[in-house]
Amino acid sequence: MTQADPTARPYHHGDLRLALIEAAEDWMRARSSWGFTLRELARELGVSHNAPYKHFPDKTALLVGVGERAFRRLGERLTTTMSAVDPDDSLAMIEAAAVAYVGFAVDEPAAFRLMFGEELANCTQPDFRQAADTAYAAITEAVTRGVSEGELRADVSATHAATAWALVHGLGFLLIDGRLQPDKVGTTPEALTRIVARTLIEGLRATRH
Repeated sequence: MTQADPTARPYHHGDLRLALIEAAEDWMRARSSWGFTLRELARELGVSHNAPYKHFPDKTALLVGVGERAFRRLGERLTTTMSAVDPDDSLAMIEAAAVAYVGFAVDEPAAFRLMFGEELANCTQPDFRQAADTAYAAITEAVTRGVSEGELRADVSATHAATAWALVHGLGFLLIDGRLQPDKVGTTPEALTRIVARTLIEGLRATRH
């Protein structure tokens, strides 16, 4: 008869799936990477090295869970920041969305890289896609409102939102990559984001006759 491994830790976590995701998030915040293994996370949590596989077949599946939660935090940040401005001011909403998006990148660089990295680029898991789409929708809706209210020029090719996303997304990466240090650009990341957002708005503003 095969004897039990005396070094194996018992599986006793109440919600091991969530605990693994949170442990991965802690690792990423501390090390700015996701170079962990499931075995390492199991050891940190005090469970057997096989226990994580009850919830995630592999590391990629765990990263999908981490990415989903990151997109939900981004969505919540967008909603909170945008709700703090006048809902009738579509241009202020666009600026608020930019500040929230870039602020998230600066505050959670490892999560931001994972969300848009090659590991999750082709992820079709429904909850992940829904979280990602919801976050992007906040930007889209703000830009669409600006067009419908006549503040922004007509979006014939439906590229205004993509332009806005590309701008704030690129700014986020430039900041977390250290390419735009405050001492070089002469202002803070948030102030720079507001300048960039206002420049975008001016470029898309409807012509007044």
